[in-house]
Amino acid sequence: MDNSARMTSPNRVVSTSDPQGTAPQVAPPPLAVTGRSAASRLRGPNYSHVQTVALVIIAMAVVLFLLVQARFILISLVIAIVLFSLTSDAINLIARVRIGILRIPNWLASTIAVLLIAVALLSATSMIIAQVNTVLLTALSYTE
Repeated sequence: MDNSARMTSPNRVVSTSDPQGTAPQVAPPPLAVTGRSAASRLRGPNYSHVQTVALVIIAMAVVLFLLVQARFILISLVIAIVLFSLTSDAINLIARVRIGILRIPNWLASTIAVLLIAVALLSATSMIIAQVNTVLLTALSYTE
């Protein structure tokens, strides 16, 4: 074995005697350890991963800000989509009903579907309001 420094791992140097008195030299780690070539190691650290993470965080913040600012429009849009899906299914169900040889026209099926959905929503709302009123009256009676 010669008198130069011997490498035991990519970044460790086992010191051996050096007759010239110079310090042992550390070789750069192989490509498999760092994932970067020798030329890219000479250029300096690679900050592309940090930049990507920062851009993702900025993009998520912008999307969150826009969602908060547009909440009225988005809530209205979601309600419209739910009502449309409810009415289109109800219209199709009512339009398939036949009375003898007559079938129900789409305009009549649409009117019936809207009326049925309105009655269902109003009755559900009245039941919920009645329950809330009962809870509030009970809570107020405990405070007296």
